[in-house]
Order: sequence, then C-alpha cells, then structure tokens
Amino acid sequence: MSDSQTAASDRAPVGRPTDYSLEISKAICLRLMGGESLNSICRHSDMPCKTTVYEWLQEHTEFADKYRTSREYQADTYADESVDIADDGTNDYVERKNAEGEVTGYVADQEHIQRSRLRVETRKWAAAVMRPRKYGPKSELAVTGANGGPVATVGLTTTDPVAAAAAYQEMLRGGNDA
Repeated sequence: MSDSQTAASDRAPVGRPTDYSLEISKAICLRLMGGESLNSICRHSDMPCKTTVYEWLQEHTEFADKYRTSREYQADTYADESVDIADDGTNDYVERKNAEGEVTGYVADQEHIQRSRLRVETRKWAAAVMRPRKYGPKSELAVTGANGGPVATVGLTTTDPVAAAAAYQEMLRGGNDA
C-alpha cells in the first residue's frame, strides 16, 4: 500500500454518519430531552440526516424505545419552557423618547409580546401532541338520563334475544312492561 493510500485510510470519514451508532443515538436522545428539535439536531454535520434517523428508528427497537421516552421528556421540557417564557417580561416594554432623545416613558412592545405568546402556544401544542394524557385537552363524559336525571335501566329475566329486543323496543316507546 502506498503512503497516500495509507494516509487516506487513516483519515476520519467525510460526510454525515449513516451507520447506526449507540453513541450518536444517545446524543440525539439527550438533545431531544433538552428541548432541541430533530430538525435542529440533524442540521449539524456530525449528526445523521433525518431520513437516517428514521431508518434507525425502524431498524433498532432499543433506539426507538429510547427515542419515544426522550420525546416524552421533551414534552416536559416544553411545558417548563412555556412557564419560563410567560414569566419573563424582559423586552415587553420599550422606551419612548422625545425629539431630543430623552426618555419620556415606556410603551408595550406588542411584537415581542405576540412572539412570546406564539412561543408559549407552540410549546403547549407540541407538549400536548407528544404527551396527550399529561398535557392534552381533558374531556369528560357525563351519562345522564332524560332531563339530566338518572339513566333508566331495564332488568330482563329472559335469555331469548327476540324477547329481549321486544322489551327494549317497549322501553323506548315509554312502556315499562320489561
């Protein structure tokens, strides 16, 4: 082997990683848990492209399990960040100056306030999608009978399906011969 071939084989590989690596998969999961998006992670030259990550998820169940858990923790991070953003009033007000450049007061910076609102809402939405049981909308189902009263029940003493259907139809008509 010539010196140039030896030198070429000793160099680090050029380009993005494509072979599965436990070290890279752990780095991806840690960065996700920290709130970084997969798009952002995969923009770095030392990380695989998104399609490679998706292939790894299909081919490596241990990575898929850790990735899923990382996304759940990412939802928690987004919820925490939402509170931090909402509590941070920095730059919500800008100085109002007169013609001489003297500060005459402060005025709300609506653009900054709206951007903060968007950041909070986006994180709330993402957290709800990633962890719907914890952060998603809550719904309740109340079962009541007529006029909000108790649910009417019918006790049948027959195992004959035709007789049971007839008793049910009678109950629906308002009779109580069941």
